[in-house]
Amino acid sequence: MPTYYKRDTSGTTNWNLATSWSTVSSISAVNIGTFPSSTTLDPVIFDASSSNVTVNVASICTSLDFTTYAGTITMTNSLSVNGNVTLGVSMGIAGTGFLSINATCTYTSNNVTWSSTIQFFPTTAITVTLASLITTVQNLRPSTNGSGVITINSNTLNILGDLTMLNHIAGSTQVNLTGTGTWNAQNGTNSEVRTKLNINTTGTITRGANGSAYAGLELKYTQGTLVNGTTNLSLSSNANTLSIISNGVNWGNVYLFNNTTTLTDDMTINDFTYSFSNVVINGSNLRINGNLISTSSAIVTGTTVFQIIGTGNQTWTTPNAVNRIANSMNIDKASGTFTLSSANIAYGSATAVLTYTKGTFAPGTSTFITQAGVTFNIITSGFSLNNWSPIAGTYTINTNPLIVNDTLLLTGTTIFAGTSGWATTNFTHAGAAFTCTLQAGNTYTVNGVLTMIGTAASRAVLQSSDAVAVTASIASSSNQLVVTAGTLTAPAAGYVLGSTSTALPIALNNLLPNRPTIASGAASPYTLVSAIGVTALASGSYTLGKKAFLIVTNGTGSTNVAYVTTRDIDSSGGITVLAFGSYSDAIGQPSANIFRTLNWGPLIAPSGSVYYTFVN
Repeated sequence: MPTYYKRDTSGTTNWNLATSWSTVSSISAVNIGTFPSSTTLDPVIFDASSSNVTVNVASICTSLDFTTYAGTITMTNSLSVNGNVTLGVSMGIAGTGFLSINATCTYTSNNVTWSSTIQFFPTTAITVTLASLITTVQNLRPSTNGSGVITINSNTLNILGDLTMLNHIAGSTQVNLTGTGTWNAQNGTNSEVRTKLNINTTGTITRGANGSAYAGLELKYTQGTLVNGTTNLSLSSNANTLSIISNGVNWGNVYLFNNTTTLTDDMTINDFTYSFSNVVINGSNLRINGNLISTSSAIVTGTTVFQIIGTGNQTWTTPNAVNRIANSMNIDKASGTFTLSSANIAYGSATAVLTYTKGTFAPGTSTFITQAGVTFNIITSGFSLNNWSPIAGTYTINTNPLIVNDTLLLTGTTIFAGTSGWATTNFTHAGAAFTCTLQAGNTYTVNGVLTMIGTAASRAVLQSSDAVAVTASIASSSNQLVVTAGTLTAPAAGYVLGSTSTALPIALNNLLPNRPTIASGAASPYTLVSAIGVTALASGSYTLGKKAFLIVTNGTGSTNVAYVTTRDIDSSGGITVLAFGSYSDAIGQPSANIFRTLNWGPLIAPSGSVYYTFVN
């Protein structure tokens, strides 16, 4: 295998001029009679005596050494290298042809910028080691002549122009976009940058027509103009944790998939598309000016808060209820409408907080399916859901009631907590063997159809959240309640002595429709609002509870209530409710179902059915 030396000749010679090449480094050396090409595939050296050359035909060599070269190589065609490349500190580079690196090698720039395009075009995976502390190229083009990933290791690579991706690049090298150019993933997510990447320029970086794909350890914006267009910045983590440093830039449309991402500061984007099953976003806020779009089965989790901040119209679209965002979310729009556009929207986790601050919110025709544990912070009125289907568990509603325009459907035992209740057109209890617990002190309103259906053996339960089992007694004609077992949560005022599962004691039955209610007291004995009658309440097992308020309005709906048990549920008004197969403790039943502890008035119809009405 001879080494080809470029001989000195007058003027500039073409690469394919056979008479300008020799096998020894000598001006007077006899030429080798051929030029480096695909048929020779030998090392090439340009030394101090070598003249200018134009790569006028597609050429190839095993290695390329310009260490002592002081001339200029002009690239009008491609030059492929299957080995090491070493540039000379005094050499010149011109033209637009590609320098194509096709094999594992060491690239030594000696601080010289390759001013055309460097292309990687291997048939298998290769590793390119940068020997110089800072290597600068005009354009970089990782290409596809096979399926292997291109690994770039060591030091720093500055790109002054275009980064055109047709294949993945990976490795330990810090890649900086430092000039004006286009970052384009021509093969989409099959052409990812997997090294550290920093946009640090006084120029303009434009995302190309096919978008940009990143799957490395750190994506950073330091300075410069970033033109996003309508294409996606596709982010994956390639089994690592991706860190994003934004420094206030808007990244445009972002597509996340199979990704674990940490935001070191707030990340501002336009559209947010999420896909596949493992998308985790932790850290600072994700500020979204555009739409939320799911394209396949995906669950987004993490500590990052999604802030819906756009001033135009935005939508949240999912193909099915499997696609879920579990992060906390804050809707804080200065103008425009945020619309739930699909049939089913899945949201939430045990730690998710959905905050509505301002902006027009349109629930569309969707069913909003929430995971157990979601908290709703409804700062201002104007937020509503079309249908709400909470999965069994606990939900917290604060500041303002949650409005459901159509149906609130419970699917299992559900607890409502927080400082506010809800108002819905239709309310369907989960039914037999399931319990719905309402927060004591809050009001819950049904403006349409109320459905609660259990069975004689397994009832549907509706109860207040605050109830304490006690051992208690009241002396005849006394307003003092003596509690000898059980601890009340302060303040005790407002607790009402409730029923047991046995027949109502005569002392309480004689008081109906009133019940002993604590007016004051920090400890037993507690002072009641009114004294009991002449019949004392014997010491026994009772329940002290605080009211939750359920209002069934005089709407156009109906009630379908059968085999239910209630506890400490009051109302400030409403319609008559038919409760088939349930009995009040006021009519001497040995086993009460509708505990008439708080102003429930039973009506006995001629048919023998039992009616109950909420009264003031």
